[in-house]
Amino acid sequence: MSISLLKNIYALKAQSGLGRATDALSRSLERLSSGSRITKASDDSAGLAVALGLNRDARVYGRAIQNLNDGISALSIADSSLGQLSDVTTRLKELATQSANGSLSLTQRQSLDTESDNLVEEFNRLVATTRFNGVGLLDGSTENMRLQGGYGVNGSLTFGLVDKLSRTKGSGSFSSATTHTSTSGYCAVRS
Repeated sequence: MSISLLKNIYALKAQSGLGRATDALSRSLERLSSGSRITKASDDSAGLAVALGLNRDARVYGRAIQNLNDGISALSIADSSLGQLSDVTTRLKELATQSANGSLSLTQRQSLDTESDNLVEEFNRLVATTRFNGVGLLDGSTENMRLQGGYGVNGSLTFGLVDKLSRTKGSGSFSSATTHTSTSGYCAVRS
């Protein structure tokens, strides 16, 4: 006697149950592998829309964190260079004070002038070469830097790098010395 599967009700029920079990297993494995409860619109369309929005926001804010870290790095580089510029200007003030001392000879003052010229060149080099990703930080080429920390204009931070930093640069040379004599005749001071 032959058995026909197309007419066997129990076989059709078993085959249908096997298909449903296979689909459920496939959905479970898909959820496990993706780590998401909702993987397609048929699972939960409203939940999928919320999940996609949250995923988009997480990616945008992840990028925002990277943008802000880049800004912190740029500010760190500018801060370090400003520290070096401060050291240079402090040394220039020391040299000017030392040169104003009347006990130095012309040769000694010329040596101090040479050192001050070199310091002015170093100052200008630091200003010209302080860069982050090719963007000049102290040379005046970048007035404002905008960091995107979220959506739109309201999600950004803008700060000026050079608007508070103004430098007045002289020639780096000292003026000729003049002699001042006190009325009491005790000392002569060169300035």
